[in-house]
Parts: sequence; structure tokens; C-alpha cells
Amino acid sequence: MHARAAIRSVVVAKLNAVSGLAGHVTSSSTHVFSALPCANVTTPRESRDGPQKDQVQHRSLEIVVELFSKASGNIDDALDNLAVLAETAIAADSKLSGYVKDLRLESSELELVTEEVGDGELEVKAGKLTQTWAALYRVNTASPEAIAP
Repeated sequence: MHARAAIRSVVVAKLNAVSGLAGHVTSSSTHVFSALPCANVTTPRESRDGPQKDQVQHRSLEIVVELFSKASGNIDDALDNLAVLAETAIAADSKLSGYVKDLRLESSELELVTEEVGDGELEVKAGKLTQTWAALYRVNTASPEAIAP
């Protein structure tokens, strides 16, 4: 398993341990939600961060956590409540079980998930809060599945 996948799995496990999200956290670029609230974790970008030394490469990984909530009541408050749960669960272990050297929340963005219902009218189906986290980790270039010390 590539180190990226292992890091993603740790984040999914942490979110699945959160009351209200348990059993409703996926890790797929083609996420389709069936129950709300739910979350999806992806790692869409990675780049080399700094020089390579002794076959150890520093990498910067973008971890995207999408939080979804029903479109009822105050959607902003509902998503902010999910954000508190997610941030607390992830930040409680800033090394993600030893897989990363540094982890920080870079940004959050709220949007509405809509569906066309006819004649150009849109119906709000859910709210989505996207958190973008930056993680720094080290890997042996000859063995990308192995986290380097």
C-alpha cells in the first residue's frame, strides 16, 4: 500500500470513530452519498518538499475532507458542527499514527449541493464543507509504501 493510501486510511479511521459520522466515511474520488451526514477523504495532490537525501524524500500531501449535511435548518451551523468534530478527531493525533511529520488545516470552503428539478430550478440537496489539510511526510524513494523516519 502506498504511503498516501495509508495516510488516507488513518484519516478515514479517525472520522469513522466520530459519533454522527461512524460508518459513513468513504475514501473515493467518485463518492456518492446515501446517508447524511457523511464524509469523504481524498488525497488529490502530492509534491516533493525540499531536497532528497540518502534516498529519503520529503513529500507534501494534500488531504481533502468533504463533510456533507442535510439541507435543512441552518446548514452553516450543521456543517460547522461537523467541522468541529472532524478537526478535533484529526488534530488530536497531529502525526496521524506516526505517518506524518506535520499536519495543518489549510482552508475550509462551504457550498451547497443542488439538483435540477425542472425548468432551470435548483433544489438544495445537501451542504458540503471541504477542508483541505496539508501533511508533510517522508518516504524512501525505493520503497514508496514505507514511511521513513
